[in-house]
Amino acid sequence: MAQSLTLRNYQNSIIQATRESLRKNKHIIVYAPQGAGKSVLAAFMATNAARKGGQVLILTHREEILRQNVDKINQLGIRVEMINSSIGKIVEAQIYCAMAQTIASRCKRDEKWREWISSMDTIIVDECHRSEHDVLYKYFRPEAWVIGLSASILRSGTMTQLGMFYSDIINIVNTSDLVNLKFLTPSRNFAFQAPLLDDVPVNRGTGDYVQQNLQRVFRKPERYAGIITNYNKICPGKKALVFTTGAIHCIELCIAFNEAGISAKYLISKPNPSTDEAYS
Repeated sequence: MAQSLTLRNYQNSIIQATRESLRKNKHIIVYAPQGAGKSVLAAFMATNAARKGGQVLILTHREEILRQNVDKINQLGIRVEMINSSIGKIVEAQIYCAMAQTIASRCKRDEKWREWISSMDTIIVDECHRSEHDVLYKYFRPEAWVIGLSASILRSGTMTQLGMFYSDIINIVNTSDLVNLKFLTPSRNFAFQAPLLDDVPVNRGTGDYVQQNLQRVFRKPERYAGIITNYNKICPGKKALVFTTGAIHCIELCIAFNEAGISAKYLISKPNPSTDEAYS
């Protein structure tokens, strides 16, 4: 039996504003900050379109989001099919949830997949600020409605700007609204002296600091001591999550916490045999 999935008031407002914009625009972006429920919005938008007889495709770049989208649509009791690298067959359905990278690869080499994607009436692009979706826009038929969802409508460097793909932005709710509505927990913010970054080079393509150079600035013993001192002052004994500038920085800070008598583990992308057994 399908579980109950209901819209919050602001989500209803977003969907109504989306409908109104689509009367004038074929391609629009819906801004929804983190915590606003983009998967719920996508599920209701897709279901509403499918119940009017259209075929709907939801694109995403991450497997976890893909499965989350499928789950939300299942809760609304409508048939949905998932497509990723391990699912190669097109199964008849009203709604498809697919990995953008998989569809891009198949469309590039197979006319069958290009025909399939061009048959979609409504396409929802989850995390539309991501560049993985860019190669797919050319396969959408001109009459299709395209709805991009994003919490960070920003591109930099040489990325194609979103204005090339979309003509309107729906902006109904922001993070402060979600905090005031008690859907997000308010934060308490503390500022401490940061190292000078004037000499750290910036990657012109991404606009970010060069990671290796940034890590070198933050990998100083006095910085580790300061983090531990402030942890003990602000949230002693509480669970905490610390983001670092790189794997070496992460490992060294984890060791420093343990040497200070505070149990800590690290999580990095690649194995580090010399420390993983003790600290990972």
